[in-house]
This record gives sequence, structure tokens and C-alpha cells, in this order.
Amino acid sequence: MILATVSCPTGYSATQTAKCVDILSNLYNCGSVGFVCSSKYRICSAGVCKTAPTIQLSGATAIPAWVGTTIDDDIQQVSLPVNVTLYNYSTSLVTVSSNGLLCLGYCTYAFANENLPTALVGGPTAFVFWYDLAIYAGTGQMVYYSTSGIAPNRITGFEFYTSSSAYPSNYYHFLILFYENLPNIVEYVYLEVSDGGNFATIGVQQSSSGPSMTYSVDQAFAVAYNTTLQFDTNADGCVVQIQNLSNQDFCPSGEILSNSISRIDSITLTLLVLFILIIAYYIYNLRRNNIFRRLGMPGPEPIPFIGEAYNIIRKGLIQNDIDLVQKYGKIIGIVGGKNPNILLSDPDLLRNVLIKDSNMFINRRAFEGISGPLDHGLLALKDEQWKNARSIVSPTFSTAKLKAMYSLMNEISDTYCKRFLEYADKQEIIDMKALNSLFTLDNIASCLFGVETNSLQNENVTLINYLKKFFNRGLSNIILIIYFISPRLAMYFGKKGYSMFPKDAVDYTTNLLNQILARRRQHLERRNDFIQMMIDHEEEVNHEENQTNQQTDKKEQQQQQQWGTLKKTLNDKEILSQAVVFLLAGYETTSILMSCFFYIMATEPVIQEKVYEEIRQEIGDDEVTHEKLNQLQYLDMVISETLRRYPPGIRFDRIAACDYQLGDYQIPKGTIVNVSVYPIHHDPDVWPDPEKFIPERFLPSEKAKRHPMTYLPFGDGPRNCIGMRFALLEAKLGIVKALRAVEFQKCEKTAVPLQLGKFEIINTKIGVWLRVVRRSQ
Repeated sequence: MILATVSCPTGYSATQTAKCVDILSNLYNCGSVGFVCSSKYRICSAGVCKTAPTIQLSGATAIPAWVGTTIDDDIQQVSLPVNVTLYNYSTSLVTVSSNGLLCLGYCTYAFANENLPTALVGGPTAFVFWYDLAIYAGTGQMVYYSTSGIAPNRITGFEFYTSSSAYPSNYYHFLILFYENLPNIVEYVYLEVSDGGNFATIGVQQSSSGPSMTYSVDQAFAVAYNTTLQFDTNADGCVVQIQNLSNQDFCPSGEILSNSISRIDSITLTLLVLFILIIAYYIYNLRRNNIFRRLGMPGPEPIPFIGEAYNIIRKGLIQNDIDLVQKYGKIIGIVGGKNPNILLSDPDLLRNVLIKDSNMFINRRAFEGISGPLDHGLLALKDEQWKNARSIVSPTFSTAKLKAMYSLMNEISDTYCKRFLEYADKQEIIDMKALNSLFTLDNIASCLFGVETNSLQNENVTLINYLKKFFNRGLSNIILIIYFISPRLAMYFGKKGYSMFPKDAVDYTTNLLNQILARRRQHLERRNDFIQMMIDHEEEVNHEENQTNQQTDKKEQQQQQQWGTLKKTLNDKEILSQAVVFLLAGYETTSILMSCFFYIMATEPVIQEKVYEEIRQEIGDDEVTHEKLNQLQYLDMVISETLRRYPPGIRFDRIAACDYQLGDYQIPKGTIVNVSVYPIHHDPDVWPDPEKFIPERFLPSEKAKRHPMTYLPFGDGPRNCIGMRFALLEAKLGIVKALRAVEFQKCEKTAVPLQLGKFEIINTKIGVWLRVVRRSQ
């Protein structure tokens, strides 16, 4: 391998073309002053150096299992023709992680980087650039390996060409080199590093308990083009930077013997970088604002740096959306986050976005870097990965599968009904939101997680407390606000351990799900729930593939491998993600629906009586079956009007996959189209007297008169709410059993009208307080 060398002054780094470029410019978008794309990335396009690099290793072999496939968080074992050695451990079998590390022997997945030594891997491991990386199919990205030369002077190399999982336009190209004649020494060579190591760990360790050597952890400017590091894992070994700005040695004491950058006062450098970032972000904001001005799209004048975030925090999302629609109309350009945002409530344009041209708006906004277990869930997945996961999960909510879960829901509904009778006998008032949250938690945990929380009976307190932590709004709201203002800053906090969800809750739930999966796979227990359906599906697919392989000749198998196929099952991490998605989506949605429904029952006694009479006529005292629930037409109308008046989901979004003509405006690729549900559901042109509760709006004859995009409680199109039928079945079953047993009435703490929250329909500080009275039999 021949690398260009040139002597550069302090603060500058050499490119492959032997030019000195400013490090600060080199770490940000190309096109800025002083930046030169290296010869491996000759084209600067939209601020990113483009074209795949030339592979440096001679006779390189791509890891077979990763060819032609998008790879994220995967490991593969590689058998080498020569041993490699670290910390006196020598082996020809290594495990390569797509996240920028290599283990001698075998190691498990290591997703998020941390300080060394780390317990996430056991044996000798080279952390060349431990970060959440991904390999995108069709881009030329891959991990290659080769062994060249003649014994005893052979060189074994591994070459990574990847992107950031969160930001695919951030490229990384680096090598790991082992020298046969220099055992216990490993060398890292960096050719392209988009962020310089801001979120990465670089080092080496012997075991989970050490010893280890660390070059950097989440350190800006840690590496740049042509940085070469050599780690000596012999006794008393050091880390030596042998190429780049200057020679640097990092010995076991951890002291930096010489470092040109460290001569600059660290506080001054930090302030300088922060100032540059603030100015750059402000200029970026100005350019982004000009998008809507150029388009002529109406919208509010944004506040510098934070856009519309201040008004949202001050007034709340619901009221702010109402004010914007009333002032600017049904298509509004707003500033928030890194992408252009549009607030859309025009029915015809919504039909285009959600239905007609849904293939151009297939993705949703995902909170990269801060969403923890949601990263592999349906809410965050994109494009083909989402389509594949959705096709696997969708059968869970078919009529047949819901009927299989019905017995689990039935038991919980009986307990729910008993709680109402206890309140009635004690003449105590009820916080409906709190009680309904327990009801939905029990249902979701039982039907999807496969565990009995029994929260309605105040049992299994430890599990309940951990699950409830997922809904802790304090830290979650702060992180989300930071994300909307600056996604990169939010990602930085994410790498520091902050996320939308508490780590202990995530760890507890992950361990619990892994135990359940292990027991199910060993056939130690079986339930009619989501977990079991995924395992049954996995076993069916494996059986079918075995049958197919036995019946398919070798030539056909080679063709299938060459063409590639979509995954047919979910791995354990993906199953966990879907379960957490269902928990988060279902917990709030259904509990809000039921709380608002019973509020209507108490404040509209005539409607309550009509619902009760329908239940008596259609079901009486008989068992409440799945079939009989479907016969309650007036109840369906009341639930629909409840969802119109109080939609649990007040906003959802889609992202433009390409430049798109939205009505009179040509919006750019990446524009986030926000669908503002509350103003749509309260549009007086569509819903006369929108603040009145009128179930008859949902008579078939009335529904036929309305545009279908004026009622969106569960979204619409291919990316609508997958659990809609589960939520409605769960709610209807609980409602019917409760109304047969008790009558709902207002009490001294009932707020009339219902008080809306800032970021959700129900103001949780006030709650929904009601009284129940036993019905005479």
C-alpha cells in the first residue's frame, strides 16, 4: 500500500493528493473553504465527497454473507490462512463486526460504543472505529479481508468501507493490519472519517476486565485522513501515532507524550469550535428558511436557531397547530429540526401523500440515536426493511390471530370490571386515565410480551414500575426538544447514554424478553401472544426452507443466493423492538380513547343510556364474544365520534423520498410532511358544530358524504397504525363489560369541558375523574 506523505503545519492534514487542508474544514461538509476531497472521493456533491473508494487490499475478499445486502449490527466469522496475534493470543478464526471492531475468536454483538475495557466483548479485540455503522447495499460499501506476502512476512488486512447507521451520507474507510513478523501488534489506517471519531471508541483490549489501551472515546478530531495508529500489545506496549500531524505516543500510563493539538488551550479550542458550529447552524437555518420563501408557501416567521419550537413549548402542540391552520391555511411551511417541515391538512393533498403517491412517502421521521430499543421497530425502519418487517408482523393482527388472543383479553376485562364494582361499593371517585392505563398495560403485556403484569390487582410491582418508566415524560420531552432543534446534538447526548427511555427499563425489558424467547424456543411454555406467533412463524419458515433446500438442485440454490431474498423472520432484537413499539403505541392510544369515552358517558347521559340499551339488546347477560362485539353498531359510532373529538394521535408524518409536486409547490427531497390531525377533526367546514358530540356523524349515509382524509385517528395508507384492530377490540371489550356493570357519572373533580394537554389530548395534571354506580340487575 502506498500512502502519500507531505509535511503540513500544525492544524493541517495531508490529503491523498499531497495537499494540506484545514482539519476543521476537513471534518465538515466539502465545499467549505480549504477543503479538498481526497483522490478516493473525487466528486463533491451536496456537501459530501462521493464515489466509492479504491480498495487498498490486494486480492481482497468481501465477507460473503454481506454481499448484496444492507447490513446493520451484524457479526460474521472469518477463517484466515495465517494466525493473527493480540496479547499473546494467536488464532486463525476471527469475528468481524459491522460496527467497526474485530475479535480474535468469537464475540457477540456490540451495538453502542463505550469506554474500554468493555464487558460487551470477551476476548482480545481490536476496536478500529467502534461506532453504530452500517453497510448499504448497492453503494459499493463492504468489509474486505486478505492475506498477502510470503511467510514469515505475510500481512493480513481487514478493510472497512461503511456509513453511519443514523446518517448514511457520513462515510468511513479504514483498515486493520496484522503483521506475521510482528506478533501482538495491530495497525489502524484511516482513509476517510466523516466526523473524526466524535461518537467512536478507538483502542484495543485483552478481555472484558482488561488490560486495554484507548486512543480516543467520543473525541472530536481524534483521527483524520491518513492517520495511522499502531497498538503494541506486548508487555509494556504503547499506542503510537506514526502518521498524520505529528508523532504521538500513548503509553500504558495514558499520558500523551507529544500532541500538537493539546498545546492549544482546550477551553479556547472548545469555545472556538462551539462558536463555529453556532454560526454554521444559523447560516444553515437561514438557507433552509429561504426554501419556503422561494416556494411562496405561507408560514410563520421562525425564531433564529429554534424555529417554531418556542411556540410549541409555550402554547402546546395542539393549540399551536390550531393557530397555524387558522392563520395560514391548510398547507404551511414551518421550521423545525434539520429538514424542511410542512403542516398539511388539505384532504386532497393528504390523499396524494398517504394513498396515491405513498411509495414516495413511505418513511416516517425516526429519532436516530435517541430511540434505544425502537431503532429496529416499525416506527423507525425505512424502505425495504420496513416493508419486510411489516409483512412479517401484520398477520399478528389478523382476525384469526386476534380471536386467538381474545381469551387473554377476556380475563383482563373481567378483572377490570371488578375494579369498577369495588369503586362503586366504596363510593370512591376514579382517575380514569390512571385506571385505563393499567388496563391497557395488562392487555399489551399479556397479548404481546407474553407476561402477566396484573397491574389492575397491584401485583408484579417490579415489572410494572420498569414498564411505566418507558412513559416518563420528563427526560423524554427534553431529549425530543433537543432533537427537533438539533438532531446531531441529540445524537451526541444519545452516545453519552441519554435517550428517550431510561437505560434500566430497557435493560430489564430486554433481559425479560430474552428469557421468554429462550423458554418458548425450548417449548417450555406456550401462549397465544405476539412472541409465540413470531416463534411459530420462525419455525414454519425454517421448516419450509429445509424442505425447499432438499428439493432444490445446487444450481438453483446458487441462483437464489446470487439474487438474494428478503428476510422471512425477525431476529431477537427486532422482536424486542416490535414489542416495545406496541407497548408505547398501544398504552397511550387505548387508555386515552377509553378515558375520553367514559368521560362522554358521564357528561352525555342520554348517549350512555343508548349504548347501554344496545348492549342489553344484543348481548344481555350472555358471554361477550368476539362476534357479538361486532354487532354493536351504535357503540362503534360513539367510539368513532370519540376518536374524532379527542384523537389520541394529534400528529403523524411522512418524509418525501424525492422532489415532489405538492399542489402548487415543488417540495425538495427530505421534506417532512406533518399531518395535523386535531385541526382536521375539528374543521367546521367538514364537521358542523365540531365541539358537539354527535355519534350520528358516523352513520353510513353521513360517512359517504365526507372526504376519507378528514378522519384520521389511526393514520392512513400503507403505513397506518398496524395495531388499530387490536386497540379497538381491547377497548370495546373493556367498555362493554364496564357498562353492563356500572353507570358513569360526573363528580366534584370532573373538568367540564375536558382539559387538553400541551402534547397529548388529556391534561394529565387534571386527569379525568368520574364516579361509578352499580347498575340494578
